[in-house]
Amino acid sequence: MVEGFDLNRYVGVFLEEVEEHIENLEENLVQLERDPDNKDLVQSIFRSFHTIKGSSSSMGFRKMMELSHLMENLLDGVRSGSIVVTPSLVDTLLRGVDLLKNMKDVIALEGKEPEIDTQSIMENLKLFLQRTESAPSPQSSQEMPSEEQSQEVKASVFYGTYLVTVYLTLECSMKGVRSYLVINRLQENGVEVIATIPPLSDLESERFGQSFEVIVRTSLGEEELKKMVESVAEVERAEIRIQEKEVEEEKEEKGEERESTISSVSETQEAKKTAKGLKKTVRVDVERLDALLNLVGELVIDRARLGDIIQRLRDCKELSYFRDLLTDTNTHIGRIINELQMEIMKARMLPLAEVFNRFPRMVRDIARNSGKEVDFVIQGEETELDRSLLEEITDPLIHLLRNAVDHGIESREERIAQGKSPRGRVLLRAYQEENSVVIMVQDDGRGLDIEKIKNKALRLGLISQEELEKMTEREIMEFIFYPGFSTNEAVTDVSGRGVGMDVVRRNMERVNGQVRIESERGKGTTFYLRLPLTLAIIRALLVKVNEGIYSIPLADVVEIEKVKSENTYWVNKTLTALFRGKVLTLLRLQDLLQSKKAEYFEGETVPETLYTVVVNAARTMAGLVVDEIIGEQEIVIKSLGSYIGDVRGLSGATILGDGRVSLIVDVPSLLWKNFQMGG
Repeated sequence: MVEGFDLNRYVGVFLEEVEEHIENLEENLVQLERDPDNKDLVQSIFRSFHTIKGSSSSMGFRKMMELSHLMENLLDGVRSGSIVVTPSLVDTLLRGVDLLKNMKDVIALEGKEPEIDTQSIMENLKLFLQRTESAPSPQSSQEMPSEEQSQEVKASVFYGTYLVTVYLTLECSMKGVRSYLVINRLQENGVEVIATIPPLSDLESERFGQSFEVIVRTSLGEEELKKMVESVAEVERAEIRIQEKEVEEEKEEKGEERESTISSVSETQEAKKTAKGLKKTVRVDVERLDALLNLVGELVIDRARLGDIIQRLRDCKELSYFRDLLTDTNTHIGRIINELQMEIMKARMLPLAEVFNRFPRMVRDIARNSGKEVDFVIQGEETELDRSLLEEITDPLIHLLRNAVDHGIESREERIAQGKSPRGRVLLRAYQEENSVVIMVQDDGRGLDIEKIKNKALRLGLISQEELEKMTEREIMEFIFYPGFSTNEAVTDVSGRGVGMDVVRRNMERVNGQVRIESERGKGTTFYLRLPLTLAIIRALLVKVNEGIYSIPLADVVEIEKVKSENTYWVNKTLTALFRGKVLTLLRLQDLLQSKKAEYFEGETVPETLYTVVVNAARTMAGLVVDEIIGEQEIVIKSLGSYIGDVRGLSGATILGDGRVSLIVDVPSLLWKNFQMGG
């Protein structure tokens, strides 16, 4: 081990790198099962195991290193053609990846490698190596020179001192760890490390360019030394120079002057080489982005306040000159804030591939466990979404994909009997539509059975036979989102408990999203999830109720109507109005917010004019009656805080231009609460 290195400061970078490689491994191994002759894929998987092996070795995580090293050997066998890719091999490798993931999670929590029993999985992996006629050696073929090369090396052995210049790749994100790993690799193979240029402290702090130098004494030949260094992940190349005694003498004579000169020269040369090739990106902590977005939110609030001040100055003729100056300034500030807001939003956006890439492994495992053959297709994974929304959509997509494979796709025999392809198809697609992102989950399976849904709804007492007969097929499909609702006859490990679709609906409502279903019996089902691009700053309709001002997200608003009392009708003793040929129930927003029944009932006095906001959410369309429509405005969503907690019907608050607080209406939960009360 190298003295002077503090490995704890690299744990975070190590975990990020391992997590990235584990995600790639899961995706690539599933793809390899479908395309076992893909050499590029095999090489990519080999590199991932190789990198995890090297990184875990440098951090001192022995079990992780041994496990990844054994899987690297298996992939080396696949590369050489001595091992054939089979579903059972992929199963075993995926179980090994799962174990690596568990180790990584424990290291993240406890900061040390867990005491996990790896003997069982190691034995399973070794079985695949033993089955081949010529199993690969413990080290991969890339790390061990051939017999012919070894003879050449032995013939040119020079016992003495070498100056080893190590060049790291441009993409190397852990230069300090890589330098440590190179030094550790040399020492593990009996090479004496005399000094480093720059010193160890600078290597640890990453105060060097893309290269560094190591002075060593060894009996190994140049080629062996070169191969040993270049076997470390993210080392681009190594240059070996015989130094004999002059390096030591020169170092003793010139001391630190030699070190600083060599260091500055190498950094200057590398800076020139890499200036054009470096990616202009930087890793930013998510909390910093959140803080920046909060500051932008404050600027948006201040811009609204300036607008309010300007509006008040319009009535004062004496101050018209200052009002015009303030208007110009406010316009300029508004433009800058909009640009800043857009840039911060873009910085928070991540491609949906961050979530989508987790699913091929899951779909593959479910299909194998249920004995089905499924082609899983992903499209539009480059579509970007706010990082906070990515977290919210993971669970809904898991439930939809599980249902598609387990509940939607038929068995091979059933599909053949229906004249379908033996292999089912599940499509996960994303695309942007105006200011929303749409995620589509589609299968070509059996489709929803409307009669089963009707019967289950009647058995659960959700609706009467008379009401059911008046409903369209699309409205009947909405029952599957009811808590505990399932038409699956048998409960499996994957579906049948009736909890999944309820989670889908609730998670989507939480982020002001919408769910839509299309299904045709025998042809398949498609779910559309519509999401806003971001949650932090939205456009809302401001309305007045009593003395309070409330914000209704525009995503939930269909239209604003002035309904005259003579154009209202009593249906089942409830006040309604006709809207685009449909009956619209009129609900008082004031009563909804106070958890009261919000309908007008026959016999009540109805105002001459009803200011109505038509909303579409929570499985229905309704008209929210308010006292006054103020107008549309961009608002910043602020949390209600831990003291208040989650309040059904409210999703947060915002600060208006005049300093007043406006509560933000959570339309879906508000309407759902009213229905639960028997409205």
